[in-house]
Amino acid sequence: MVVVSILVLTFFERKTPPSPSASPTSNSKKPEFRAIVLPHHDLILGEFPQFYESIPRRDEINQIILLSPNHFEPESSVVKVKGGNFTDLAGVVIDEAVFHAEHGVSIHLPFINHYFKNVSVTPILFTRKIAKQTLEEIIIRILETAQANTLILVSIDFSHGLVYAEAEKKDQEMLQLIQESQADVVLKLGDEYLDCPACLYIFLRLAQGSDVPFKQIFHGNSYAYLPLRPNDATTSYFVLLQ
Repeated sequence: MVVVSILVLTFFERKTPPSPSASPTSNSKKPEFRAIVLPHHDLILGEFPQFYESIPRRDEINQIILLSPNHFEPESSVVKVKGGNFTDLAGVVIDEAVFHAEHGVSIHLPFINHYFKNVSVTPILFTRKIAKQTLEEIIIRILETAQANTLILVSIDFSHGLVYAEAEKKDQEMLQLIQESQADVVLKLGDEYLDCPACLYIFLRLAQGSDVPFKQIFHGNSYAYLPLRPNDATTSYFVLLQ
């Protein structure tokens, strides 16, 4: 089965806080930082350089927080981390071993090594079993500790196993949810939309307060990359810039 994937590339600087109704982050420090959502689908690996090169002021970044699904432990009810400033939070545990096989992280490491110098990387793995309160506590911690030289890298593949026509429909639904910052709706979505609702939830919550609309600069589909028939499963991609 070919994974259907949307690519979302985003840059934002936090200028204003989230809505007061978006508790508990509304009283937290609001630093400036950058965020990018990238796929972990190796079919379009050749496209990755142009996406990394689109990140503004890469030379200033010295910290990357990499959010990824935990593909191999889908029933885990805890967040897995490999160091960083999150290990004291409830529902978060250190687990070095699980990261060795996690392609949601490993696929990006060569590009991080190439495009960033003297950067620390803190990977965090999520499943669909993670409590919303735990996600909110992680958001607070990011807001408390992230700076202008921090990059939030969100590794997500989106809609899975759909034919081209259905993938196009899901793409447009997903794009609208992202543009409207519908974080709570995203958190409830199944595999037909994305493989890490928690990752995108955190991304959208962090982006709240930005008044800059998303700009779509690329939309493609694996139908153009592979000799597929109309009824074959496809992979779709967006590049969106904020």
